[in-house]
Amino acid sequence: MLLAGYYVALQDERIETLESVVMQLVKGTWREEVKFCPRPPELANMVRDEQRRIDAMNRPRLPPPQAVPHHFRDIRITHRLKAEELAKNGYVLIASGVNHDQFYILTRGRSIPPGSTLLWGIDEVWCPKSVAHLANVGRIEEKSNEHGASSDEMSPERAAMMSRIMDLPDRKDITAEQQAYRRRVASELKASGEEEAVE
Repeated sequence: MLLAGYYVALQDERIETLESVVMQLVKGTWREEVKFCPRPPELANMVRDEQRRIDAMNRPRLPPPQAVPHHFRDIRITHRLKAEELAKNGYVLIASGVNHDQFYILTRGRSIPPGSTLLWGIDEVWCPKSVAHLANVGRIEEKSNEHGASSDEMSPERAAMMSRIMDLPDRKDITAEQQAYRRRVASELKASGEEEAVE
């Protein structure tokens, strides 16, 4: 009956693993203390534990993580790499110094061709080469110059709003885009002379 019990308990286990466990028991090298000959369910558990250990040892290990080229994800670097990728894919640079607001106005006014992309981290507009001739270069330059002339000026209402934004605490998982936006707000406040008033 005991042998029949061993047969039933061990019939689904690998014979190599069973032999390994029995040899360790006979030599006294089993990793846990065994006072008596293990009963069928105990021996079956020991064989399953040994098989799990063997499987874990043979499991392929993950390769070490690759070193990142930058210590943090600077959106300017990301967008510069994106610009290089766009250039390889047949896009051309049609404007520089264009911010979000200008891009929106120029797009609504159809001065910027359809399919254009604003890389706001570097203030560049790229569009497919096939529609680049549709760009209203004069209007784009006019808007860029307007921004350049008025960038040092900020209305009191906008300064108050930006100050409230800057006073908000950052989350722990702030993204690179949010960091870039906060840097831009800080530079606008500094340029307008409102930063000292905020502090």
